[in-house]
Amino acid sequence: MKTGRDVFFRAMVLLGYTGVDGTVDGAQSAELFRRGLDIVNQVAADLWPLEKEKEEAFAPLKALTQEIPLSASAVENILPYGVAAFLAQADGDGTNQQFFTSLYQQKRNMAERPLKRRGDVLPRSWEE
Repeated sequence: MKTGRDVFFRAMVLLGYTGVDGTVDGAQSAELFRRGLDIVNQVAADLWPLEKEKEEAFAPLKALTQEIPLSASAVENILPYGVAAFLAQADGDGTNQQFFTSLYQQKRNMAERPLKRRGDVLPRSWEE
């Protein structure tokens, strides 16, 4: 799972927004499909500062077929739950929204962050 489309379809399956055969039905969920790119970009932008250095600016996806520029761990283990929360909100599904928002926040807190070094410094006395 690397592209925005993969994440979007995974979120739809997690929510149970599928047909009888277990596949996502585009005709049944047309309104959610129209919002898919914006929702994937919103959640990716939320995760971006956690994984990348501050100097790097987030470049939104132009199409769901593009690869998401985050770690494989974030794309597979965090992003689908955030997308599912926003999709549930867009659909007016309060129960799923609460569940997936809670799950997304837990997983987001465990996201890999870049290593940062802090140098040892001695306190200075403030003199006039």
